[in-house]
Amino acid sequence: MYRKIEDKILNFILATPVREKEGKHKCLLVDGLRQVGKTYSIRKACGFEPSNQRQVAIKGDFPTLGTATCLYIALDRQPDIISLIDEGVSPEAFFSSIATLIDFADFDVVPSKSNRAILVIDEIQLSEKGVNLLKYLSSVEGLTVIASGSMLGMLKSLNVPFPIGYVEMLRMYPMDFEEFLLAYGYSKKSIAAIIALAKEGGAMPTSVHKELSLLFKHYVLIGGLPEFVKKYVSLHYDHMDLYQDGLARLEEYKGDIAKYADVATKIAGIELFDSFFTSLSKESPRYFYSSIKKGAKGREYKAPLSWLIDCGLVYRIHNLKNPELPLGLNENIDEFKLFYADNLLVYAKSGPSLYKVIMEDLPSIAKGIVYENIAVMTLYPLLNGRLYYYSRKSGLEIDFVFEYGDKVNFLEIKSADNVKSKSLSTVLNEYPLSVGIRSSYRQNGRNGNLLSLPLYLLPFIDRIL
Repeated sequence: MYRKIEDKILNFILATPVREKEGKHKCLLVDGLRQVGKTYSIRKACGFEPSNQRQVAIKGDFPTLGTATCLYIALDRQPDIISLIDEGVSPEAFFSSIATLIDFADFDVVPSKSNRAILVIDEIQLSEKGVNLLKYLSSVEGLTVIASGSMLGMLKSLNVPFPIGYVEMLRMYPMDFEEFLLAYGYSKKSIAAIIALAKEGGAMPTSVHKELSLLFKHYVLIGGLPEFVKKYVSLHYDHMDLYQDGLARLEEYKGDIAKYADVATKIAGIELFDSFFTSLSKESPRYFYSSIKKGAKGREYKAPLSWLIDCGLVYRIHNLKNPELPLGLNENIDEFKLFYADNLLVYAKSGPSLYKVIMEDLPSIAKGIVYENIAVMTLYPLLNGRLYYYSRKSGLEIDFVFEYGDKVNFLEIKSADNVKSKSLSTVLNEYPLSVGIRSSYRQNGRNGNLLSLPLYLLPFIDRIL
């Protein structure tokens, strides 16, 4: 399956000579949820055969590098290398040691100007000094380093030194709907035609609208973790299997919290992670710590919440004091909402009946929760986290607010047939230079500064605007 991040990784590799010439050479550190596809995409970008997991060393040709030796090290399979890193050895000693490994016996693994090498270090979080090693590897001539790991946000709470200035961070998110469509069999050309038609403001052909609406409903339930997307596009497996997979993944993430978080964070972190759905299901414009347990105080959960956000398990969006540019300066840090990083977790928390609710458009409070979460899952990566909501004490509430094209954009998500919104009409009258976006399963259209956008077009909203 194609992932957009592969192009970014390859571009990082190809830009190695430029960084070396400018004296700004860095290592790339790919962060993201467990099983989000980091290993697959990094190996694919480096030229490894995606289907051959045993392949750990190859020679490949790159336009700007020439021939380079690609080396893949997985710390979860090679504990001896973890010990080597944690001993704090020099880069020279590091390469001398891995040269003795049987997997690399047929390769010259010591990089130099005349012997280009690309080193991939997977599961780097398993080594206490793994991330710090990148500082020293960044200065090795002829070497490009790509490291990856899960739960890297834990480094802050563990006070692990981070080599600022020597590492370029790249977060990998679950598959977006465009990647989902490509996996399903759509071509980039057909997706481009859909976006072009949406930009013109024209209605989609009825058959296209129906198919994309149906596929988006499946995506709403499946989420974007590659393992489950692959099962869907290849097997169309039963929704009960999907629900059970979601429950298993939910428990695995809670297990990660227990495994990687410090003692003070573990219990509170799991409590927080479990409480989001309860909070979302309440008719409230913000998150309250009382959703966790009676008498819970924010100061008890501030650090655990930061840990969950840094690790990519949770997204937080803040209320705005005023919806005026720049939005970041109008952020109310004391009022926020929390969302899961992948919608499959919402399915797992909701229960198996959610499948029928979504697929048959049955009335349920769960629909609002599910569609708000998929909107955040879609827009948060697209906007680099610059996503907000707007709520007043008077009862006015706009689901999402973001800036794009030097304009404030007000977005309302409508999961029911009734798409009228008094709040949206009010803010458009108060801020006539802004853009209103109403997203539902209705057809595409425009009326002045109000854009009606089918839910399946949300992932392309930047290109449409």
